[in-house]
Amino acid sequence: MIAHREVLYPGAENFVRRCAERFPLILVTGTLHAEAEVILQRANLRSLFVDIIAAEDTARGKPAPDGFLTALGRLGFILRPHPSIVAAECLVIEDTAAGVEAARRAGMKVLALCQTTPERDLNAADIIRPTIGETDLDDILRRLASMDTR
Repeated sequence: MIAHREVLYPGAENFVRRCAERFPLILVTGTLHAEAEVILQRANLRSLFVDIIAAEDTARGKPAPDGFLTALGRLGFILRPHPSIVAAECLVIEDTAAGVEAARRAGMKVLALCQTTPERDLNAADIIRPTIGETDLDDILRRLASMDTR
């Protein structure tokens, strides 16, 4: 059962906490909503996510962009008193080729992690890192900003 095994990559909790200090977070996952809730609750991270888009929330899973587009719409609704957020302002963190493709098709920036997939299969991402534990948020943001100014 998922509630009794380790499901977070080393360094993921710290990285998520650093991101949540600066940005609203939504989890887009191919797993069921109930499983995602268990994982986030067990890691004491649920309160850091404004929403979860799970397998049952979209008609098509990754590599279709549906989950990410649904997340963008929900984020826009949640933050409606603020200026609109557009897809190009979003950063998706993925560890599968299907996830990278889905994010790109949604028009979002992608940080790919080689946790479960070889780098060669993630080369459509904007930035690739070996693991989340070896990823520095400030470095990622600087690199993305330099890409936007080209």
